[in-house]
Amino acid sequence: MRLMVALAMVLTAGRTPVLAFDAAATDATAPKAQPAPVCCEDGDKPTTVRAHFTKALISPETPLVPAFTTGFNQLLTSHVGYSNHWSGNGQHYGAAVLGNVSGKFVERFALPGLFHQDESYFASGPGADAKARAGHVLEHLIWTRSDDHSRKRFNVSAVPGSFIMALAANTYVPQAQRTIPATGWRFLGNLGGFLLGDAFSEGRIVGDSSRPVARLCKKVWICH
Repeated sequence: MRLMVALAMVLTAGRTPVLAFDAAATDATAPKAQPAPVCCEDGDKPTTVRAHFTKALISPETPLVPAFTTGFNQLLTSHVGYSNHWSGNGQHYGAAVLGNVSGKFVERFALPGLFHQDESYFASGPGADAKARAGHVLEHLIWTRSDDHSRKRFNVSAVPGSFIMALAANTYVPQAQRTIPATGWRFLGNLGGFLLGDAFSEGRIVGDSSRPVARLCKKVWICH
C-alpha cells in the first residue's frame, strides 16, 4: 500500500511542472491582441445600404458641404459657365447639391448594393499611431468589406465611384465645364472628398469625444 501511495505522489508531482511549463509557454508565445477597427457610428456591425444612404442623405452635411465647395470653386475660377449674379450663384449651389446627393446615391446605395459590399469606413482601433492611421485611410481607397463583413472586397465606391460621379456631372453642369480636363478635376475632387471623409472618421477616436475633430464629426455626421 505504501509503495502505491508513494508511486502516486511521484506521478502527481511529475505532472505539475509539465502543466505549469505548458501554460507559461502558451502565454509567452500567444500573439498580442490588436485593436479592432471600429466604425464611426454603429460599431463593427453590418448595415443595410438603404439605412446607410438615408442617414447620409438627411445629415446637415448635405446642404453645408455644397455651400462650401461652391464658394471654394469660385475662388478657383471653377465658376465658368454660371453668371456672376445671384442667379448664377444659386445655379452653382443647386448643381453642387445635386452632385452631393447623386454622389451619395452612387457611393452608398447603388454600387454597394450591386456589388454586395459595405463601403463604410472603420476607423483604426485605439492605440494606432499616425502612420498606421494614414495607411488605413489610403487602404480604404482599394479595399472595403463585404456586406456581411466576412471578407475584403475591392472598393468600387472609391475610385470607380468617384469617376462615375465626375462623368454623371456632365449631364447637369454648364457646357463650358463638360470638357475632359474639367471632368478630370471633378474626379480628383470627388476622390479628395472621399479621403477627407475617411480622415475625419479616423480623427474621431472612439470613446474620446473631447477631441475637436471628434465633436465636429459627430455633430455633422461626416463619419461614414
